[in-house]
Amino acid sequence: MLDSLHYTLLLKICEVNLIMFVVIKKFLRWLRLKNSSKQKLSEKFSKIHRRLPISNLEFIKLMKQPINDEELVDKVRNIVAKEIVSKQGRINGCLLYPEDRLVEDLGICSFDALDYTAIIIQLEHILNISIPDEEAMSVKTVEDLIHICARHRIKLRHR
Repeated sequence: MLDSLHYTLLLKICEVNLIMFVVIKKFLRWLRLKNSSKQKLSEKFSKIHRRLPISNLEFIKLMKQPINDEELVDKVRNIVAKEIVSKQGRINGCLLYPEDRLVEDLGICSFDALDYTAIIIQLEHILNISIPDEEAMSVKTVEDLIHICARHRIKLRHR
């Protein structure tokens, strides 16, 4: 017969095993999703490599709300392209289009938020601006990112 101490200990062991089982199951599900996401992303990414490169002026013309800052467009496109290099291989900023979605098309932030944070920090440092977290998290496309940077550059000049 089990006394109450052994019974309690046995229950705790079963509880820990159950928790470990749930954690392992969630980890394996996450791993499957990550691998299938990577495969889908590499298919999308190969489409980006087959695109025709466009200049910053052409990029601005394709924007829904064009801006008059070619230098800013160039900096943002190149910073985003550098971050993609670490995930998908080499890419030129000239292959990025305004409607490219950061997560779904470019894979930024799809596996961890550090990708996205690194881009924001680099932009803040290079452009000498500060982007609030709420605004940063609302960015969906390369064009959105450019507009937020432009808006904060203008705010900085008016101070």
